[in-house]
Amino acid sequence: MYGHIHAEQYQVQRGIVLEEPIGMNFIVGSATTFGHKPPSFNVVYLHPDTLLPIEYETYRFDLDHANKFD
Repeated sequence: MYGHIHAEQYQVQRGIVLEEPIGMNFIVGSATTFGHKPPSFNVVYLHPDTLLPIEYETYRFDLDHANKFD
């Protein structure tokens, strides 16, 4: 998992010779307001035996609400 591009996205990695999918990158959002997007963070749940991701949640901050009721 990678971060700091200020947007969530995923990338499919392909093999060099056969160009078949061999993996993926999940790029998470940013905890900044760059690009007028709300700050966010992710929680990733891993399988206890394999440590492979099995679920994730994304949380975004509502800055307008927070600033209104500061």
